[in-house]
Amino acid sequence: MPGSGRDPQTPRGRNRLAQGPLKRLEAVPSAHSRDTRYLDAAMTDSIAETLTADHRRCDGLLALVESVIDGGDWDLVASRVHDLGRAMEDHFRFEEETLFPPLEAAAPMASGPTGVMRREHHQMRRLLAELTEAARARDAGECLGLLETLHLVVQQHNAKEEAILYPMADQALGAVAAGLAARFPG
Repeated sequence: MPGSGRDPQTPRGRNRLAQGPLKRLEAVPSAHSRDTRYLDAAMTDSIAETLTADHRRCDGLLALVESVIDGGDWDLVASRVHDLGRAMEDHFRFEEETLFPPLEAAAPMASGPTGVMRREHHQMRRLLAELTEAARARDAGECLGLLETLHLVVQQHNAKEEAILYPMADQALGAVAAGLAARFPG
């Protein structure tokens, strides 16, 4: 980061998140952003488009956390970590409580993929809790390492949802999908 006195390309992975596809998303201001670049798709009738748009919003929040760590403003870091955690928890809760039950009822074979997604949600919740603790401890290295791990887990998880689960939901739920997408709080 300019002026931070640290090399942004250290072996611990600093700024690797911002180098990849998240770089264009760093401007997302908060968990409650209504920036239409990220949420226009949420106005559709498709589970896939609505939840994929929210994935991009959460990606931006993750990149935003990483971007503020080197600044040393730990109140800001804690606030950004909180925003990220709340956005991801809202997303997980919507899937687990609103999307998965009707999907599993309409397509019992979906219980395999939804079971995997629930386990991965649990893993990401643990990583977010560890990130919250690292931010409280003001441990930049630990925060950055956890963000790197979280980024990898999130990207793999999202790829599965976007390629398999969401299209399955749109197909299996038909017209019900539009009502569910409209209920998404993101």
